[in-house]
Amino acid sequence: MAIRIIGSLAAMMRSLRKLSVQLQMLKMKMWMKQRKREDEGLSAKDGQRLCEQLKKLCLHHSDADGVSTLALQQQLRKLRAHLRRLEFASQTQVTLDKFWGAPFSSTTSITS
Repeated sequence: MAIRIIGSLAAMMRSLRKLSVQLQMLKMKMWMKQRKREDEGLSAKDGQRLCEQLKKLCLHHSDADGVSTLALQQQLRKLRAHLRRLEFASQTQVTLDKFWGAPFSSTTSITS
């Protein structure tokens, strides 16, 4: 009887160690994902908004001495176009059923 209890306790200890290691690995993976999200910085959409704000700032302060706001606006326009292309390339096409989460099927009638 005592040998069975000791064997059960040893098995439980091994299981606990294994779970502890798995938990540590999971925590590490979550930490790495969080760091990756923080490192990504601004999204393409955020960059587009920032470019638009800087363009407006250039228009309000176009008389700044020694600053070529026209050249800056041209570069901002190019950057914004690049960000739009990146955003467009990352989009995926979905069906309306998936988009709206509609429970309709092709045999469902709207009038019924």
